[in-house]
Parts: sequence; C-alpha cells; structure tokens
Amino acid sequence: MPKYVREIAKIGLHGLVGDYHNREMRPSHNKSRLGVLMPNNDRHITIMAKEVYNTLNAELGTALRPGDFGENVLVEEIGDLGDVPPEATVTTCCDRVVLQVTKQNDPCINLAPYHRLLVKRVYGRRGLLCAIKRGRDEYLSPGLPISISW
Repeated sequence: MPKYVREIAKIGLHGLVGDYHNREMRPSHNKSRLGVLMPNNDRHITIMAKEVYNTLNAELGTALRPGDFGENVLVEEIGDLGDVPPEATVTTCCDRVVLQVTKQNDPCINLAPYHRLLVKRVYGRRGLLCAIKRGRDEYLSPGLPISISW
C-alpha cells in the first residue's frame, strides 16, 4: 500500500498518472458489495496532513514516513484536516487545479502492520478523498501553495 515520494506528478482523468487508483472503475468499499466494480468518480486524489504523521510517530513510537498511508498529496501547516467537510474545495497551481472533497478517508486494516493501535488512533485524521474538478494535465510538485475552503 505505501506510495513513494515523487518530485512531480501529472494529474490524469481519474487521479495521478502512474498511480494504481488512476482508473475508470474501482472496487466498491461497501462491505455488502465487495468485489463489485463501480465508477471511480469520488476518490481520485487523497490528501494527508504531515502533522498527523508527526503526532502518530510521537504517540506510538512509530517511524511512519510520507506515503505510508497511501496518500497522493502531503500537506503541512493547515492542521490535521479532520474538520474539513465533504464539498469543501481544495485549490492549487494558481487555481488551475481544483479538487472537491468527497469525504474523510476512513482508516483501513492495511495500516495495522505499522502498529496495532494505528487504525484506531488515526480515525478522523486519515485525510481527505477528493474528486478532480479541474486540472487534468496539470502538474503537482512539492512546495506549491494549497488552500482549502468551505
């Protein structure tokens, strides 16, 4: 599950080019529909806060690194993102990239190997699932200013 830091990432139709989740259809995460494919229209890009990594590493004595939660974008200095509601707007690249928050990213069992309490401790702070509203073929890179409004 971990993803690795890249210096630049191109936005495709359904996520970041080269990312496993950048595809038209995705498996359902609904327990009653496991294995069923559905349109990938609500979770193109995942955003996580660096502050969450720092806090969890301090609380649990772990050595979690960027990408260990499977996020596409790591932000800092804007809080843990736990209070950002669905429908919030994320903008960057001088407003050329616009994402819409679809929901908070629920922790999954794939995080358990890092620490037995991690899934429980990260609940409500795992980041944001976002749909691409504008920005196909734009590039993201570290250091770009980002804003979230609701």
